[in-house]
Amino acid sequence: MKIIATSSGGELAGFRVVRQVEAVFVDGFRRPEEAVEGLKAVAAMKGANALLHVRHEPIGSGRYSASGDAVIVESLEPETPPDVLADAEGEGGGDEWDEPRGEDTV
Repeated sequence: MKIIATSSGGELAGFRVVRQVEAVFVDGFRRPEEAVEGLKAVAAMKGANALLHVRHEPIGSGRYSASGDAVIVESLEPETPPDVLADAEGEGGGDEWDEPRGEDTV
């Protein structure tokens, strides 16, 4: 599974939490960004697709830890069927504009 969203708070705009997987924690990373990426990897391995309450902090010796709540979320936006997307992009309707064709008059 891939992590599609993270938040330092308890909510994700545009998503609703379907299930809480578990709290996750990683440590020993050289940079805060690496710690958060490691946290995402652990959450994904546990079956989550999002993280809430994400935190990172120094743990000494120039290393960082990160923690958060691994959750499964789903979008609040309804999914658009592929055939509707094709019509919206001009691939399925026949409403395309063509240059007028006619004989040149001189």
